[in-house]
Amino acid sequence: MTHAQLPIVFVDFNNSDRLGRVRLNTVGTAQDLNRLGIVLSEGTEMTLRSFELEAKGTTTYSSEEGIWVAAVDWDNILELPGNQLP
Repeated sequence: MTHAQLPIVFVDFNNSDRLGRVRLNTVGTAQDLNRLGIVLSEGTEMTLRSFELEAKGTTTYSSEEGIWVAAVDWDNILELPGNQLP
């Protein structure tokens, strides 16, 4: 599946853990996951998007925090012009 074909999920890139993984626990993230019918599991790939940034992410469960997080491809983050929410 190419980056363009991955489901797009809102995240807050500032809400990351000490390893740089984005926490998937915001209201906007939960709404997108529910709308898209995504049940998180290890290795789920998705496009992570905020208002101005977009990157590919892969989910993993943080046993340290007890929540799902996404490892972000920080080397390939894109800046988006304007508000690009789905």
